[in-house]
Amino acid sequence: MSAKSIVVAGDVAIDWLEHRVPPIDNPNSSNWRGYPGSRFVALQGGAYLMARMVEAALQLLPKEKIDTKVVKQLPPKALESVPPSKIIHSIGKIAPYPLSADDRRKQELRFRIERLDGFSGPDSGIVSYDPLPDDVPDPSIVLLGDAGNGFRESRNAWPSAVTKPRGNPLIVYKVNHPLVSGGLWEEVNKLHRERTILVVDIDDLRQRGAQISRRLSWESAAIDCLWQLAYNPSLVAFQEWPHLVIRFDLDGAIYVRVTKGEMLSTLFYDAHSIESGFRDRCNGEMVGVGCAFTAPLTARIAESGIAGVPQGIRDGIAAGRRLWRLGFGQVTDSKDLPVVDYPVRAIFQEDEQLEIGPPISAITLPAISKSQPMEVRSWSILEDLNRSRGIYLERMAHDIVENGFKSLDDVPVARFGDLRTLDRMEIEAYRSIENLITNFMGNSKTVRPLCIAVFGPPGAGKSFGVKAVAKYVARDKIKSIEFNVSQFAGVEDLAKALHRVRDEVLNGKTPLVFFDEFDSMYQSQPLGWLKYFLGPMQDGKFKDGETEHPLGKAIFVFAGGTSKSFADFCCASDPADPAKSVVCNPETFRNAKGRDFVSRLRGYVNVLGPNKVDERSPEDVYFPLRRAVLLRSLLERNAKQLLNSENIARIDSGVLAAMIGVSEYKHGARSMEAILDMSRLSGRKDFEQSALPPPDQLEAHVNAEEFTNLVLQEVLFGSVREEIAKLFHEDYLASVKGTPKENQASARPWNKSTEEELELEEHYKDSNRKAAEHIRIKLQSAGYGFRPVPKGTAIPIEFPASVVEALAKMEHERFCREREAKGWQYGTKSNEERKTNATLIPWEKLSDREKDFDRRQVRAIPRHMATVGFQIFPLAEHSLHATVPAIPSQREKRSRPKKKSKRLQ
Repeated sequence: MSAKSIVVAGDVAIDWLEHRVPPIDNPNSSNWRGYPGSRFVALQGGAYLMARMVEAALQLLPKEKIDTKVVKQLPPKALESVPPSKIIHSIGKIAPYPLSADDRRKQELRFRIERLDGFSGPDSGIVSYDPLPDDVPDPSIVLLGDAGNGFRESRNAWPSAVTKPRGNPLIVYKVNHPLVSGGLWEEVNKLHRERTILVVDIDDLRQRGAQISRRLSWESAAIDCLWQLAYNPSLVAFQEWPHLVIRFDLDGAIYVRVTKGEMLSTLFYDAHSIESGFRDRCNGEMVGVGCAFTAPLTARIAESGIAGVPQGIRDGIAAGRRLWRLGFGQVTDSKDLPVVDYPVRAIFQEDEQLEIGPPISAITLPAISKSQPMEVRSWSILEDLNRSRGIYLERMAHDIVENGFKSLDDVPVARFGDLRTLDRMEIEAYRSIENLITNFMGNSKTVRPLCIAVFGPPGAGKSFGVKAVAKYVARDKIKSIEFNVSQFAGVEDLAKALHRVRDEVLNGKTPLVFFDEFDSMYQSQPLGWLKYFLGPMQDGKFKDGETEHPLGKAIFVFAGGTSKSFADFCCASDPADPAKSVVCNPETFRNAKGRDFVSRLRGYVNVLGPNKVDERSPEDVYFPLRRAVLLRSLLERNAKQLLNSENIARIDSGVLAAMIGVSEYKHGARSMEAILDMSRLSGRKDFEQSALPPPDQLEAHVNAEEFTNLVLQEVLFGSVREEIAKLFHEDYLASVKGTPKENQASARPWNKSTEEELELEEHYKDSNRKAAEHIRIKLQSAGYGFRPVPKGTAIPIEFPASVVEALAKMEHERFCREREAKGWQYGTKSNEERKTNATLIPWEKLSDREKDFDRRQVRAIPRHMATVGFQIFPLAEHSLHATVPAIPSQREKRSRPKKKSKRLQ
């Protein structure tokens, strides 16, 4: 699209900025210059600023693609002389702040807003606007900046393309609170709705009544947003809007498109941040961010039409971040007055030295359905990436350990100092705790402790997680204290502990108090200690004898010892759950004042730890990633010599496979740390197999035999992958023999036997190799392991029908991902030249004949593994380490009936 003109109009403002001016020691200058003073600078704001930014953004586009004139409201020549009765004035005080938190540039200072002092306008409250000079009746794009300050009711100032449209201009309508209000909204909605890209801020939707979570996770915010758009009556005006862009500060956006009644939504997000996360990493405040977002969005639409919206969103987020970093100009040591202005050109230019975060990721959001609300609510980006892009969890886990988190560009990762997590449940729990502690520390009037509970299996890292969050929020203001309640002899010991807490408060610190095993028994009563915490939790006071003492500001963290989760503690977990606390039942909980205790809590965290939550359940598939995150953190803290100059961990693939894949760490995170401590890593730059501790020492923390087999398995399986791939191909050749497929390129022999014969093409070989490589993932997901045995001694097992069906579906999904990644797509007829395949459809829609192909391939896995010398065994049936079936004698072998070989079809 080649745009001829863009009309920019909206609410305008004059931004007054005050900054301190140091005294000048010069006998020739006026006396007042010898004192500290203030300087006031007037800048173009509102739609004036937005037009400047659009012009700057357009200049960076290729000239051959666009040559555009910007028609705009003309600002007064002397802004300083314009009174607020004519144009609204915004007033702020600016001060020097570091450009970046990066050590390399933190000494470079920039002006940002220290304090916003509000606005000044006409006494009547009504702002008048003049007609737009040099108006164009048929522009390509109209950009409207409706800040709710009078422009929306000043019809004479609206572009004629809005009131009397001659053509079909695209309209970018940036609107602020109050939404769905005013004559301009009605006019755009009535005449231009189908061609309007509406840009709103998420906080304005919240202010309108939308219940959208804040700073928990991208999944939670996005699903809440779509749910509210679909079903909240106060947002009905947005439900059918064809193009809606919702800004999440400087960190993300949602683009909602409605076509033929169907809502399609894309989330744009910074995977390593959260809403307002970038702002948290910068000191000071900035204005004009909305203009910085909308200007490049408009430029991309001018370049590519509606198709330019996604790139425009990415450009807009980047421009807003650069604006925040660069501020109103650089602070210098020069005696000359500094130049204070919006950096309208620099915010659209890439600068590798300017830290603005990772590239913005994008993902399609699930459709909102009332029939499946919980399925949508539990949606996670990590799960979606794993399913739709074939990002296998095992490979991802290895990447995290080896390369750190830089390899996870699209996976949301929360970091609180030394604590990192990418599990959505943990992210939301820890962010909730972060929000609680932040608000608590910022409230100087609080008189009662902030009470939080944390649960998890032994060694899960319960205290480490909460400490990391608290330290991240208020590093220098918090003092950590720990007490093990199970070791208290009586309530006198609790009183002594609370006296120590009070002493820290008197010393000017906020105690972070851990009451470990608070749910232990007291005087033979389950949960016997709960009632003794109620008074301090509720009133911020405790009794010692007959004397009552105030505690002061403190954070109480109650760490469960017998309860593995909050639901378990509250007796709300499944009664058949083997991990359920043996001391808990509803009557015991009620008699122990459990409900009163819970009512005083303000948050809780279920720390999952490095082990699978429930070995019987397939739902916790992300435990390998939790292990990877923990292992990477341990390497960075305790074995930095294993990281090279590019922060890549030098660790043997077999060691890594065992650390990630072992079925259980007997003491949770402590066992993983112990294995590193016991390994001979001092003075070594590589974590080799020879550095591991001997089996008898490993046995204290893992199943040593299983761990050792996993170490060897990685290398041994890699050596036979090619052989298994060839076996898969032989099965395929047998299945297509005598059919039309026999003459296709996919049915050629692996290696040609004559010069005239054509060999199987490399991409087909690679497909078989990937199928072979995926065997390990299939077996792990189904609860099977494998170990090397002498060739000819392995006995092929037979998978149960349910396992065959589950793994066949998994194989089909793997095949679809592989084909789609290579550019194949669904077609009613399969065609190799056109790269179409009739089976690239969901498993449920496949015919039984096509499903049987995958089923037969799954049934062949034990046979092929046995052929290359691996014995498959069910993990659960053999306590996570099976005994190899007894090897039959030659006589037994001869006496057994010979089975017909199965062939894949």
